[in-house]
Amino acid sequence: MGRTVIGLDIGANAVRAAQLSLPSGKGTGRPTLTRFAQVALPSGAMADGEIVDADAVADAIGRLWSSAGFDQRDVIVGITGERVMVRQAELAAMSDEELSDALAFQAGELIPLPVDDCILDFC
Repeated sequence: MGRTVIGLDIGANAVRAAQLSLPSGKGTGRPTLTRFAQVALPSGAMADGEIVDADAVADAIGRLWSSAGFDQRDVIVGITGERVMVRQAELAAMSDEELSDALAFQAGELIPLPVDDCILDFC
């Protein structure tokens, strides 16, 4: 049995979501698009690739979920923009709390900005 994933795109003028059914097994079959929808964003909700009106964007995502009938909330979101920076670091296995502390320490060596001015996250 395969699994289902949803990808969310927050664009300049609309929010879009695509639900894919992934085949079970490694390297067998292709993903199948099972659902797609989009909802327009109000003018001014986004500017230069950044969310300006978070309430309007959240409302549009809620309407998108309701109108399309998406039934899960685990979503894959790609985040891009001039103020987004992604770095990969390999660390030993540890708890999320330890990882958060280690990330703050390691980030100083990985990014060319003051760590206190950044929002750090990991997966």
